[in-house]
Amino acid sequence: MAHEYGESTRVFEDKPRPVDHANGQDGTPPIGQPSPRPEDEGYAWNTGLQFVLAVFAASRLLYLVSGALFARSVPVGSFDRLTPDVPFGTLSIWSHWDGVWYIQLAERGYGAAAPASTAFFPLYPLLVRSFASLFGGPNSLAALSVWAPLISLFCLPLALFFIYRLALDCGGERVAKGTVVCLAFFPTSFFFNAAYTESLFLALSAGSLWAMRERKDLLLACVLAGMASATRNVGVFLLVPLVWEWARVGRLRGGASVEDGAGCGVECRTWRWRRRGYWSTWGTCGCALETPSSSTLRKCTGTGGIPAP
Repeated sequence: MAHEYGESTRVFEDKPRPVDHANGQDGTPPIGQPSPRPEDEGYAWNTGLQFVLAVFAASRLLYLVSGALFARSVPVGSFDRLTPDVPFGTLSIWSHWDGVWYIQLAERGYGAAAPASTAFFPLYPLLVRSFASLFGGPNSLAALSVWAPLISLFCLPLALFFIYRLALDCGGERVAKGTVVCLAFFPTSFFFNAAYTESLFLALSAGSLWAMRERKDLLLACVLAGMASATRNVGVFLLVPLVWEWARVGRLRGGASVEDGAGCGVECRTWRWRRRGYWSTWGTCGCALETPSSSTLRKCTGTGGIPAP
């Protein structure tokens, strides 16, 4: 018994518990909160991704099936037949109205219907044309009217996942799941599987905010924002939250001091999600994070604990 007790004590001492300087704790998590785990990053990503894919599959199945049923049973007005598909019905049921413009742009470019065609931005029809050509075509109206909804369906889970991560950071898991469910099953969300730019634009704009807020990657955020601006003209307004987030992070880092360590909160959260290893503390920000394994460690100013080797 003595040997077992001594052995267990030695193993415990080899793995020090984290110290929370902000809350004056010795590493024991508050009551009702689970202990931090090195695999939290992968667990959170896998859980969020599985939930998003499940919601995506259920919502799209609902709208695709109901859309096909309504297209067969609901009478079609004479105005709705003013489409380029001859005979009527050869285009996909999800590729009408403005979707026709995007399909025509993918087929023949801007010149055939200029200047009216210039109201529609180029990235979405370019992707439709590129994927159709990549997989052997043909680049006809009928074929492109199928590829356009497929591009929208491919972009939607990306958009839902980025929104899930943003909501998770702001309000927690319950808020994130509720946000995704409400968005995916909203009555007008059938546009997300139509030949419209909604899915692509939402994926790019949400991805831009996610890259800036969670990854702290200004270059990636600007690239995604630029692609969003090439999808819809309102993409230029992404400049506002990106500049605000950049200025906010700059103030946090610039305000760090030896006394309060105020500027290391962002770095602590970043290393917590991006590194794995032993749990320890760094700076006086009071958050637990894994020990960085690279030489590019961002040091928080302050008087916190030294990361475990």
